[in-house]
Amino acid sequence: REFPPQAPVASKEEDDEQSECSGTAKKQKNSFHERVLHPLLVKFLSEDPNFRLLCKTIRHEKCLKDKKGKCEWNYPDIVGVYFPYNKYFPYNGYKEETLKFLHHTGQKRHKLFSFELKKELSFSNLKESYFQAVSNSTWANEGYLVVFENDKDKVLGELRRLNQSFGIGVIKLESEISNSKILLPAKEREIDIP
Repeated sequence: REFPPQAPVASKEEDDEQSECSGTAKKQKNSFHERVLHPLLVKFLSEDPNFRLLCKTIRHEKCLKDKKGKCEWNYPDIVGVYFPYNKYFPYNGYKEETLKFLHHTGQKRHKLFSFELKKELSFSNLKESYFQAVSNSTWANEGYLVVFENDKDKVLGELRRLNQSFGIGVIKLESEISNSKILLPAKEREIDIP
């Protein structure tokens, strides 16, 4: 009877060292704070033709109203506003008459957006992250969950199902913003503003 050759002990130690190194590299890669991604997302949202937004970071840690952790369910990471006919934007060179006409015909003057940013999305934190985005975007025309890293194959099917039910869109944010993209568009909804 023959047995397959076994790797020498030194080889096993090398494998352990390599796996430790790759684990350390992964930890270092993910050791940054989520807030570091905010400027990247804001740049994407201001330049992408699907958005062209003015954005603001919301610091929910400074919320004094409720217990620690509860405010992150009430406030998104970033809010954005789109002014489709704003005469002050260089890319919207509308004349005053055009703006008045659009106003009198009931055209939308603005759209509000909510963005919940997660540096990692896996199957284990998928539903919590998604429903946090649902919870803190009830006031917006469109809400998005923005993901920097994800287990794409594992979570995309579930994200599609949740998107169909709740309408929160998904954006994949990349280090190179030209590679960032909308994976699932948000469903636009009307909001009540008195």
